[in-house]
Amino acid sequence: MITAFAPDCTRILDLACGTGKHAVELAGMGYSVTGLDIDPEILAIAAQAAAERGLTLETVQADMRRFHVDPPVCFAINMFYSFQNVLQDTAEQASCLDSVCRSLRDGGLLLLEVLPEENNLALYPPQQDFLLHEEALPDGSTLRVSSRNRILDERRKEIVFSYDTVRQGSIIKQEQFVSPMLRMYLEPTRRLVEAAGFRIVAEHGDYSLQCPFAPDSAKLIFIARKQAGD
Repeated sequence: MITAFAPDCTRILDLACGTGKHAVELAGMGYSVTGLDIDPEILAIAAQAAAERGLTLETVQADMRRFHVDPPVCFAINMFYSFQNVLQDTAEQASCLDSVCRSLRDGGLLLLEVLPEENNLALYPPQQDFLLHEEALPDGSTLRVSSRNRILDERRKEIVFSYDTVRQGSIIKQEQFVSPMLRMYLEPTRRLVEAAGFRIVAEHGDYSLQCPFAPDSAKLIFIARKQAGD
C-alpha cells in the first residue's frame, strides 16, 4: 500500500510499533523507519531484531496520545487496533491523530487499522464463541483458539480470546486474554479522522488493494492524507 499511495516515500513512522514486526520489515525494504512505543523494553527488542538483520531502526519512546517526530515523515502507520485498544476515549484518539498530523509533512499519509463496530458485531455477535484457529499438538491434544465479544456499555467492550487445549473432547487447559476495545462506528470514526486535518482517500477491507471496504469486511484500513497547512 505504501508504494501504491506514496511511491516517493522514504521516511515512515510505525506508531505503537511493539516488537517491530512491521518496522523491521519496512527497514529491510529500504525505508528509513522510526518505531514509536511507550515501552522501552519492547523498543529494545525491536532495535535488536533490526540489528540482527543488519538494519537500522530509529526508536522513540513516547505515548501515542501525544508525541512529535521531527523531521516529519511522509507515511505513518498504526496497525493491530491499538488506536481503539490502547486509547480509552475519543479525546485521546483526537490527540493521537493531532500528533500524527504534526509529525507528517504536508500531503503525508496515514494508514489506520480499526474494527468498525457495525461489521464486527454482525460477524461476531456478542456472547457467542467463534473458532479462530485449530492445530494438532505433538502430544496428541488439540489447541483451539476462539474469541467472544463481551459488551460492557455503549462505548466499551472486551474481546475475550480463549486458548483451549483439548484431549478426547475435554478441555485440559484453558488460558484467556482479554483485549479492551472502544466501540468505533463508521461515520463518527470518519469524522474524527477528518476533523484532525486529514482527507480520507481510500478505505480497504484488508491490506490488498483489490479489496475495498464492504459491509462484510472484518476490518477497515483507512488511507488518509494530511491537508496542506495543518
